Amino acid sequence: MLNHCYSILKEAELAEDAFLNAMAKVWRVYGYHRITDYWGPIMYSEFGNGQITVPYDQQESIYGSFFTTLDEAVSVLKANAGGNGFGKHDLIYAGDVNQWIKFAGSLRLRLAMRVKYVDATLAKKQAEKAVSDGVIESNVDNAMVDTYADSPNPINTITNWGEYRMSAMMESVLKGYEDPRMPEFFSPALNGDQDGDGVPFEGLRNGQLKNDINQEMNLNHSDVGPRYAPDALTEYLPIPVIRAAETYLLRAEGALEGWSMGGTAQDLYEIGIEMSITEYTSVDQATIDAYIANTNTPAAVDDAWDTPPSSDIPVAYDAGGSAERQVEQIITQKWLALYPDGWEAWAELRRTGYPKVYDRLNSDDPQIGVGEIMRRMVFVSTEFDTNADAVEVAIASPEIGGNDKGLTKVWWDKK
Repeated sequence: MLNHCYSILKEAELAEDAFLNAMAKVWRVYGYHRITDYWGPIMYSEFGNGQITVPYDQQESIYGSFFTTLDEAVSVLKANAGGNGFGKHDLIYAGDVNQWIKFAGSLRLRLAMRVKYVDATLAKKQAEKAVSDGVIESNVDNAMVDTYADSPNPINTITNWGEYRMSAMMESVLKGYEDPRMPEFFSPALNGDQDGDGVPFEGLRNGQLKNDINQEMNLNHSDVGPRYAPDALTEYLPIPVIRAAETYLLRAEGALEGWSMGGTAQDLYEIGIEMSITEYTSVDQATIDAYIANTNTPAAVDDAWDTPPSSDIPVAYDAGGSAERQVEQIITQKWLALYPDGWEAWAELRRTGYPKVYDRLNSDDPQIGVGEIMRRMVFVSTEFDTNADAVEVAIASPEIGGNDKGLTKVWWDKK
C-alpha cells in the first residue's frame, strides 16, 4: 500500500497537482500510523531514498510529522471543497473532497487521542482542531474501502480456515449487555447452547494449547457472524477504516478531559453507541434507547475455567462515577464498535488498559506472561538481513532502549 502511495505522491508532485497530492498525503498518514503503532520507530522520512540503508525515524517525530502533513493536506482540500479527485479510482469516497476533509479530521482526532497520555497539550490542541475542521458524524460518511472479486475483504478469506472463534471476553460483554450486535458479530455455536443459559453464542478463552484444540472445541464455540463467513465473499464486504461510532467515542473521551468536543461526554458516548448499533443492525429506536439505558454488567462465562465477569461496568453512562470508570465505559464501547478492526482495538487496549481482558491460559512467549499485554511487535528478521545498521540504531534509540521485545512500550504508551 505504501509503495503505491509513494508512487502517487511522486507522480502528483511531478504533475504539480497539489489537489491529488493532498489526498495521497492523508492516506499516507493513515497507512504509516498503523505501522508505527505496531513497531514504534520505523522507516518513514527516508522511505524510498534508493539507498541500501534506510534510517528509522522515532515515533515521536513521526507523530509530529503526521499533524503537520494533515495541516498541509487539509488546507489544500478545503481550497478545493466540492471538487473531486481520483473519481472511481478512490475506493473509499469516489473522489469526494468534502468526504476526505471529514476523513482527515477523523484521522487527526484518532491520532490526537493516541498521544493523550504522553503529551496532553498536543492531544487537546489537535483534537479540538479536528472537531473544528469537521469529522465523520454519520454512518453514511463512514470511511470504508470497497472490495471486489479480485480484491476481497481479507477477513472473508481468512475465516475460510475455520479457526476464528468468539472469545470469552466477547461472550462476557455481549451476553451480559444483551447486546443486539452479538448475532451480527458472531454465529451460534454449531453444537448449540453449551452452558444452559438459553443463548447459543459461546466464547473461548484465549491462550489454548495447540494440542487441546480440536474439531469438537470448534463446534462448541461461536464462529464469526454471517457477514464475515467465507460464503459472504460474493457480497464484497467493505473494509472499515474510520467510522462515526469511533469519532463520537473519541470525542466523548476528549469531552471528559474538558476539551471542546461539541457535546458532553455522556451525550457523545450515547450517540457513539447508537451509531454502532445502527451500522450493524436494523433494530428500532426503542431497542437502541433501552440498550443505552441498560444497567446490566458483563456476565460470568460458564466454562471449564469458571471465568468470572470481565468487569462491573454497565452500558448506562455512570455520570456519578469516577472519570476513570467513565473512560472504561467509553473504551469498552469503542472496543465493540471497532469490531473487527483488531489493529485499532489493540492500540487502544495498550493506550488505556481497557477493556479489562482476561489472562490468557498459556503463553508461547516466555518473555510475555499470561497476564501481560504485548506492547509492540519486534523487528522482523528480514530487516536484520537487509537493513541491519539502521535497525540496530533504532533498537539502541531512547524509544526502544536496546530492548527489541514485545513488552517494550512504544512512545505514546505512557499510562
